Amino acid sequence: MSLHATADVCSDHRPGLPDDVVHLLAGALRGIRLPALLDLGTGTGHVPAALLPVLTQLARLDLVDADRDMLHQADLALRPLLTARIAQRSRARTANADPAPH
Repeated sequence: MSLHATADVCSDHRPGLPDDVVHLLAGALRGIRLPALLDLGTGTGHVPAALLPVLTQLARLDLVDADRDMLHQADLALRPLLTARIAQRSRARTANADPAPH
């Protein structure tokens, strides 16, 4: 399966965040002046897509993922939700996950 196909499958089949989780996370930022959201392993942007409509005071959004196609899908999904807010996208490099030899 290609990376692009993986991004499409993730976007189509991953469930969204439950409303109570969205409001819990939004409540944690209440009272913070110009809060920022860092989404490590953002995938196709499900978490920020759920949070942006209720985080109207969010000043900055940082999206990080190792998969370029996932970041592209996140960008397409989030662009209409960002309005005047700043979003930074970063492709993370992954380290070799093989266990060390004994």
